Amino acid sequence: MFGSLGMPELLLILVIALIVFGPKKLPEVGRSLGKAMREFKRTTEEIKGKFEEQINAEEFKDIKNDLADIKKEVSGTLELPNEIKDLTRDLNAPPDDSVVKDDLVVADVADSAKDGKTHGEG
Repeated sequence: MFGSLGMPELLLILVIALIVFGPKKLPEVGRSLGKAMREFKRTTEEIKGKFEEQINAEEFKDIKNDLADIKKEVSGTLELPNEIKDLTRDLNAPPDDSVVKDDLVVADVADSAKDGKTHGEG
């Protein structure tokens, strides 16, 4: 608590303080000294916290800039060829009625072939 001060040093300090301030003033001086030490410690912790916040903010800013640079690099290198873009657009598009009709005709032809009929027969 007091660093390298041992018991004999603390007793010597107490005796000197008792002689200088007297028995009536010593408790008041002790309280004032305790309040000042607590205030000093609290202020020191606040300043330390603000420095740490500032350091963290700078680190996050650097990380954010790095991520933005990576995003630019990746988006520039991963450009899809037009054929893949067209296929993706076609797959995501709603079905076209003509495609459904063609599928039905193919299905009718397949069913007719099973029954032994040709496409022109009814």
